[in-house]
Amino acid sequence: MMVPIEKVFLRNKSLEAQPWNQRSSPFYKKVRDSIKDKGIINPLLCIQEGDRYKCCIGNNRYLAALELGYKEVPVKVITSEVPNDMMKETMKYIPTEAEGLPSRARAYEASKK
Repeated sequence: MMVPIEKVFLRNKSLEAQPWNQRSSPFYKKVRDSIKDKGIINPLLCIQEGDRYKCCIGNNRYLAALELGYKEVPVKVITSEVPNDMMKETMKYIPTEAEGLPSRARAYEASKK
């Protein structure tokens, strides 16, 4: 679902307060440039808190959307902040070169079989 970006906030409060450190990383720039070219492919994974959404996975996409002037972002509401539960949700992501994590997670799971 699409959510107004002002309704989304980061779980990581220090990152939200000081995003410039993240924005200087090569990975962030890669994600931002990918979003600029192709849009946001995978939704932010968020816990709904009232009428707001706490971003648990997707910090770089959220910050890039802010920087690029997005008014709305795609959000998938999840119900658990347990790391394994959140990682299961990323398994449904469309692997992208910029984001990398979903494909690495799939390779890791395949290697355990």
